[in-house]
Amino acid sequence: MPDILAPARSNDMVTFFFEQWVVPAKLSGWPGWLQELPEKYAAASENACFRPALFAASYAILAKKQNKEHYGDTARAFYVSALDSISQALKNNKFGDGTMMAVALLDIFQACDSSSC
Repeated sequence: MPDILAPARSNDMVTFFFEQWVVPAKLSGWPGWLQELPEKYAAASENACFRPALFAASYAILAKKQNKEHYGDTARAFYVSALDSISQALKNNKFGDGTMMAVALLDIFQACDSSSC
């Protein structure tokens, strides 16, 4: 994972993502897999493969909302790290929820990186 997040900033980005995507999904009555994300995140190890994907999506959303290219660059750095984490998980036959969440989070990244989200 890119070595650019201090622990406090890391927590801020996770909270930001939850506020932007998880809470609205719950309020709409259709949270799907997003409702599982906060609990999975809290229980995950530092090297869980969905963590860089979560940061990639968070920074992509922030880049669009604030129109700041450096957040987009950070998002793309986490995206690359997430792809590597997913690749390693699949090579090690780890096909669990964390791996699937990482793939779904990268879908959010791609939507935000290529259009408005």
